Amino acid sequence: MRTGMLAAIRIQHLQWIVGAAAAIGCSALGGVLVSNNVAELRRASHAVDDASQFALVLAATDMISAERGPSNVAMDPHGPTSSDALAKLAATRAETDRRLAAARVSTHETSVFDAVIRRLAEGRAKVDAVSARPPEERPGAMIAEAIQAMFAAADEAAALRIECGRRLLRHAPEVGAEVLLQAEASALREQAGRLGSYAVMTLTGGLPMQVASASVTRTQDKITYLWRKLSAFAHNHGDDPGIREALARVETEYFGHSLPMAMEVFAEPSLRGSAAEFTRRYVPGLTASTELKERLGAFTLRKIEKAREAAIAATVASAGVTLAVVLALLWLGLTFRRRLFLPLISVREEILSLSVGGLGNPPSRAKAGPEVDEMFAGLAVLRDELRRKQVLERERRRTNQHLKQLAETDSLTGLLNRRAAAEQAPGVIEATRQAGQPLGAILLDIDHFKTVNDVYGHAGGDAVLKRVAAVLTSLARPGDLVVRYGGEEFLILAPGLDSAAAADLAERMRLRLAAGQGDRAAIPNVTGSFGVAAHGTESDRDWEALVARADAALYRAKRLGRNRVCSDISMPEGARRTMRQRA
Repeated sequence: MRTGMLAAIRIQHLQWIVGAAAAIGCSALGGVLVSNNVAELRRASHAVDDASQFALVLAATDMISAERGPSNVAMDPHGPTSSDALAKLAATRAETDRRLAAARVSTHETSVFDAVIRRLAEGRAKVDAVSARPPEERPGAMIAEAIQAMFAAADEAAALRIECGRRLLRHAPEVGAEVLLQAEASALREQAGRLGSYAVMTLTGGLPMQVASASVTRTQDKITYLWRKLSAFAHNHGDDPGIREALARVETEYFGHSLPMAMEVFAEPSLRGSAAEFTRRYVPGLTASTELKERLGAFTLRKIEKAREAAIAATVASAGVTLAVVLALLWLGLTFRRRLFLPLISVREEILSLSVGGLGNPPSRAKAGPEVDEMFAGLAVLRDELRRKQVLERERRRTNQHLKQLAETDSLTGLLNRRAAAEQAPGVIEATRQAGQPLGAILLDIDHFKTVNDVYGHAGGDAVLKRVAAVLTSLARPGDLVVRYGGEEFLILAPGLDSAAAADLAERMRLRLAAGQGDRAAIPNVTGSFGVAAHGTESDRDWEALVARADAALYRAKRLGRNRVCSDISMPEGARRTMRQRA
């Protein structure tokens, strides 16, 4: 009898121990799940705040760009500045200041706005200095200087826009595409406005023809690039009618009306006219890109808010399930000790499995009462929640990897872009330094690329860029970095090559490129100018300085007539003598 009593006591204690272990395990597991859901909710809440801040910064950035319109009207040298024009300029500046103040307060980091505000004040001062003069005393150069000062303020604001976008992506990587589209819509508004300002500088005689041609071409290329990305990727949000309408408006109002108006001015550089009249006709076509940015921002905010609502629901559900499971364990332990003994062992085993990451389906178990079945159902909910978390985490990693690839790769040629080169070049330099090897740099610029675009259109220009990329890639060695460094500029960093060897490689590339396409007349034949520089085995390893030397050699190749290879003049005399003999 004593032995039976002892056995009963031990079984009872064992039941309590197992029940307590199961309750603690479920509480811990549920606590981890609730903690993860709370962290997800906190992340989503931060993302909502960041999205609102990002929208305010974009609005302020757009207003800085929009302020150039009334500023250009106020500086018109073809007539006195009217009181209405001055009033509109004052109202626009007040709205810009209001939006800057709102964005500054929302970020709680006022110091990052100091550079923007300082540049804006400098630009406004130059605009006021011009508009205060009589019309006949407003030289074009002075107007151009004021406009360039306003460009500098917009550039500072663009840097702030990029930083706020990065902050939002840290909390909401799932809306990375939408954030990039918002930023590009804002950039499209800035570049379109900048093109109009170049037209104003042309009309007022403040921009030399050569400078105007390069600036206009560069800006027009940026506009085309941004619009291609926006029109391609924004159409993925076809279920939002507002975005579709905004895209259609941009195409009709800007590309159909305002852009041709500006191009007419550039077609006749000697043309002089009223900057105020041009601005009044050009600016209305820019509002559609601002509307597109706002539509994308609203879509992004809705998407983030849905994620936050889902996180709230998941937090409440996981907390409720966890609490229900713990209460069920306690109640069952008090009421059905003997009946629950074996099922509780199974519960304990499942909890231990979950705690070490075992999310597979549990083995079959003996039939228990309905209360125990409910407890197991609760564990199944916890398991599904953890599985869902794993799936979301994998999706997040894939999204981050895809965004990183997009940020580092040139979409047209498939080569590394300039940003990726800046990130990878220090590693290449360090590797060559440790190996005691030289490092060569080859900088290529396609000759007369603007003529290719003018004659064959942008499709022909794109085909040329792809062919040049293919030629460089086919001749580059394993381990060389081949980079699209600019619009029609390409960079090759070649570890282990000194100046002479790098020049040999550049010459082979030049010859292959100059050989043309044979009968494949669909792609226009082009030539290239090459600049070569190298770090010796004992020289300082500054990759930007190396590229700058290659750039200087490239410009020397252009001055000497293009379609040639020039090496850095700072190379040793022996290497220069070898290059002259080979030439």
